[in-house]
Amino acid sequence: MASVVFVLLPGPAHGEERHKILVLLEQTSPAFLPRLRAELGSSGFGVAVVKPSTFPPSRPEIEQLAQQEGATAGLSLIEAGSGVEIWVVDRSTAKTVFREVILGLYDPREAPEVIAIRMVETLRATLMEVEHPRASTVESPAAEIDVPGSNRPGRFSLAVGGGPGWSPGGVGITGHLGLSLMWSATPRLHFGIDGSLSPSRARVRAPEGETAVGLYLAGASFGFCLTDPTLPVRLRLGAGAWASVMSLSGEAASPYVNMKAQIVTVVPHLDLGLRVSLTHRLGLGFGVSGGLSAPSASIHFAGREVATWGRPLVLGNLALETTLD
Repeated sequence: MASVVFVLLPGPAHGEERHKILVLLEQTSPAFLPRLRAELGSSGFGVAVVKPSTFPPSRPEIEQLAQQEGATAGLSLIEAGSGVEIWVVDRSTAKTVFREVILGLYDPREAPEVIAIRMVETLRATLMEVEHPRASTVESPAAEIDVPGSNRPGRFSLAVGGGPGWSPGGVGITGHLGLSLMWSATPRLHFGIDGSLSPSRARVRAPEGETAVGLYLAGASFGFCLTDPTLPVRLRLGAGAWASVMSLSGEAASPYVNMKAQIVTVVPHLDLGLRVSLTHRLGLGFGVSGGLSAPSASIHFAGREVATWGRPLVLGNLALETTLD
């Protein structure tokens, strides 16, 4: 069920509709939306449905939409808490002057008409309280409220970390340090560019001598959040491809000659990760990637193959992630 925001607009006079409801949708409509529209209509409200530029909409964006449309109040569904956030905008300043979060207002398993009626009655009761406050009520500035929807990932995030890599064939375990930049197209779908290098070189030895192996990876990927993106722990699945450069620096035994070489391959990979939120902006990412080098990187001494790398390749990763917006 998608989250929605309902914005209450002042309607025309002379016996026409007193108010009109502007419904801001994320992508899909909640199951009870048709019934809610019917209940709003029977209560004298008109209903219009649009999509904001981003979701969930920020407080400045809500205030901007309210100013553009002449809005005075709104109702935002909080799916993770089965509740609503109600806010009221001052007509003269176009700023939010009242906000309240009510959690546990409904059970998602309830009938759509029950949820719709409860939503409309809660909205009407709140508007009556705001329009006709009790004498003892003291007006105060609205407090900023952190609702579950704000726990969704930001549009841009940066991750710094590293971990071990392993590929059968004789190169052994390698260490990797990496950096990645991710863009969330939706709360569940993200795209990224990333790169890593081996800070210390692995060594391959044979009777002809030895070579120091350095690895560099860079590429693009995409991922999908398999769990609720508002939860503190998120499971992610993804795929991508790296361009791999293997740098070789040989130290040959006599009578062989020292040589340097580079091997360039492409490594398509699948990714599985887990993100644990530490704060609103910071999180720890745990991940593992498996890929196949095309073609396989092959190391030769004096025309003899002594090691291969990349078929398959497994990389583990532990990273600190931070949102940039």
